[in-house]
Amino acid sequence: MPATDVVEVVIYGRGGQGAKTAGELLAEAALLEGKFAQAFPEYGPERRGAPTRAFVRISKKEIRTHEPILNPQYVIVLDDTLMDIIETRNAIGLVNTTKPEKHFSENYIIDASGISYQLIGRDVPNTVMAGTFAKVSGAVGLESLIKVTQKVFSKKYDVSIIEKNVELVKRGYIESKQI
Repeated sequence: MPATDVVEVVIYGRGGQGAKTAGELLAEAALLEGKFAQAFPEYGPERRGAPTRAFVRISKKEIRTHEPILNPQYVIVLDDTLMDIIETRNAIGLVNTTKPEKHFSENYIIDASGISYQLIGRDVPNTVMAGTFAKVSGAVGLESLIKVTQKVFSKKYDVSIIEKNVELVKRGYIESKQI
């Protein structure tokens, strides 16, 4: 985990892309590792395709604040068409895109939508981007993230969907690249 006491992350997405679930996966992986964590969403109009944000904090110490995150160290972008609404650029950006454009102080890209279409036939980039976050940040480990993905997805889905989401996490961890 980075030297700061608290790792703060904002996840930007659209309704149905799994921003809230990605935040929950990251927070639960941190908890599994004995860290403190919180994850909470912020919704605009609640409909598929509407912009959403999720906030995640991970720390080795108790987290006492519950406000939205204004200056995150990491920004995860599930849909690159949302770049215009992102307030923080002085962060490490993890962007689901095929365009090698620099928007943040450090930039990592991956075609998470393409990977999710390939494996599950839908644009749900959340687990791919969670894997990318684990690699880039070191705030949660890959094995913890895989265990939590299996646990969370087993509540709703059959074994084949669980296995595909684990593969999505692994691909996000392996295939992201810094630009």
